Amino acid sequence: MIANREQILADAKAKADEIISQAQIQTNELVSEHQIMQQAYAQANEVILIAQKTAQEKIDRATEDANNIRMGAIAYTDELLANIQTILANSIETTRSRNETFLATMQTYLDTVDANRASLLPESLDEESSNTSTGGDVNQSSTNSQSSIQAAPTKEDDDIPALDIPDQFFNKE
Repeated sequence: MIANREQILADAKAKADEIISQAQIQTNELVSEHQIMQQAYAQANEVILIAQKTAQEKIDRATEDANNIRMGAIAYTDELLANIQTILANSIETTRSRNETFLATMQTYLDTVDANRASLLPESLDEESSNTSTGGDVNQSSTNSQSSIQAAPTKEDDDIPALDIPDQFFNKE
């Protein structure tokens, strides 16, 4: 038993050493796996950070490009609107000037027509009264009052006085 005891102890010690050795191997493997996992996580985090940084740079560039395009479109639109504004202002001014010229011309014509009508009516009344009272010549009084074109009477009994018609009345502009 004593001899056996030594053998049993040696066997137990060998088995214990073997168990310890296997435990150390497993511990080393676990530590190695743990280190590999930590390295994998570290690398994964690095890749994620690089991807996020690259994505953010692309987003920033795209945002900057979009803002530049937007500002260019706004500047272009403003330029077009400024051109349209200038064209409209010039058109309004030209139209206003032409209308004022047209109205002034029309006023001149109206004044001429009014003056001719006024010279016809009072003179015809005056002429009737002067013909009956003095027997004067109708053409002599109308000739003195007219400064432009006069219609020459064909008869002495003609009661139509000469009309003042400006030359511009016949010009076509």
